Amino acid sequence: MPGTSAAKGASFYTLSDQASDAQTARLAARENQADLLAGIQLPSQDKEVATILIDLAMRETTTQSKRVSSLLITAFKKADMPLVPGPDRHAGFMVLKAPDVPSVLVELGFLSTPGEARKLDDSGYRKDLARTLADGIDTWFKTRRNP
Repeated sequence: MPGTSAAKGASFYTLSDQASDAQTARLAARENQADLLAGIQLPSQDKEVATILIDLAMRETTTQSKRVSSLLITAFKKADMPLVPGPDRHAGFMVLKAPDVPSVLVELGFLSTPGEARKLDDSGYRKDLARTLADGIDTWFKTRRNP
């Protein structure tokens, strides 16, 4: 029934072959693998080398994405911002598949929950959300190791 949802809080998705739930598993099944590495088209004649290079890049990127997600969750806890139960989630969303850029999909502000919709209408709350997200991202940039 519209308007009766109790969903509230933030969740953070990182890329994984194993989805954290059945719904994201269905989405992941429709996705296909990225063909680019650092904006360079990989040679099609040597698919094995391209696959190995993408795999190596994806391993490091996945590690960094999980770290960003963890830092965002920590920032939300520190700022006493709401989180869904088990906010650290994973799935095969296409927006998370860049092999060379750490990516986190942030889900927050459930418009189907009247209280959440009202909070999102408050500019102060939106600023708090943005500041909290920026704090988590800034922490990652300050503490990441340089290549």
